[in-house]
Amino acid sequence: MGKALKYYLEDDEFGKIVLTVNSRAKRFIFKMKEGQLHMTIPVGVSESEIKKSINNTRLELRPFFERGSIQKEKQYLHPERKLRTRSTEILIIEEVRKDFLSTYKAPYYKICCPANTDFKSESVQRLLKDSVFRLLRFEAKNYLPRRLKELADQYKFSYKRVSINNSTSRWGSCSSAGNINLSFYLMLLPDHLIDYVLLHELCHTVEMNHSDRFWTLLDACTNNRAKALRTEMKNFRTAF
Repeated sequence: MGKALKYYLEDDEFGKIVLTVNSRAKRFIFKMKEGQLHMTIPVGVSESEIKKSINNTRLELRPFFERGSIQKEKQYLHPERKLRTRSTEILIIEEVRKDFLSTYKAPYYKICCPANTDFKSESVQRLLKDSVFRLLRFEAKNYLPRRLKELADQYKFSYKRVSINNSTSRWGSCSSAGNINLSFYLMLLPDHLIDYVLLHELCHTVEMNHSDRFWTLLDACTNNRAKALRTEMKNFRTAF
């Protein structure tokens, strides 16, 4: 066996895990790379030992895995970049003016910028992002709590309260007390994936882990498409 041999292991929750056998490794080491879980393992360990280590570390790994599923794209906001929320198209426009102005007239949210704006300027990017954030938060507060309640009523779930935040580490979360947190970046997803995230968190009010029981419950709410929808989610990232 060479110094470093790579192969893969499929996991129901974490998907394809990259395994690297390293002759210098003395223990199992986990880390995230580009949204995928990597595991360094010592020479000579069996597959059953690897799976046991993953299962024993699952609770600790889960936040890092979920954090890796939403990554920041280091792209500038500028007039050529297209952004859509659930109900609005965001237009960044340069025109003859002295200051910045944000206006909304359905279905467009316009951010008007002075001519010759330096879109690579940190201060300009901060101003543009703050404007988009206000729109996302407004849309999220007006849609997500209502839609969450509709789905909870439809599938007979209960929760205590819902909060909207600007998390870039996860689309949503559910506490052991039944409180659900949702990122306003959800407004950048198509409706069926918004529903998937909301149902995912509602299922956590019953099953706090990602056990087989959890996926069975989520399948029952998604026409047996839970894992297909999870895979589709990997194509989406927060925009900023």
